[in-house]
Amino acid sequence: MYGSNIFKSCSEESVDRFFEDLGNCDHIKEMDFTYVVLAEIMCKLGPVIKKHNITEWSLTRCYLGIPEVNHLFNAFRDMKSLEDLRVVHGGPNGEDLTDLDDDVMAGCIPLLAACTAMRNLMLVDLNMGMKSSASLSATLP
Repeated sequence: MYGSNIFKSCSEESVDRFFEDLGNCDHIKEMDFTYVVLAEIMCKLGPVIKKHNITEWSLTRCYLGIPEVNHLFNAFRDMKSLEDLRVVHGGPNGEDLTDLDDDVMAGCIPLLAACTAMRNLMLVDLNMGMKSSASLSATLP
């Protein structure tokens, strides 16, 4: 999914139907979001995340507020087959696209411990600091 206005021309009913159909699709292995405002679709992603054996999840330059990151990391906890997680933030001109800070990330990172298939992890521009780094070290030694 690409673009901040991806569903701008769609009715709420058609967006709901899209995610319902996506949730019923059995062969999804990779989800990729670029420049998407996740607040608008976060609650609709739940069935997609929980029903599938998604192995790759990528968020690139998507706005992530605290509710969105909490929802996502809680969902990652249930993704036993997740092998590759990439979360890259910061706009193309260096602007901050998150409301995240070290405390928020330190609380979210331990949820990745359940991702026992994880092989690749890339977290960029998430305002991580000492607490989140210590959490990452303890979670994924």
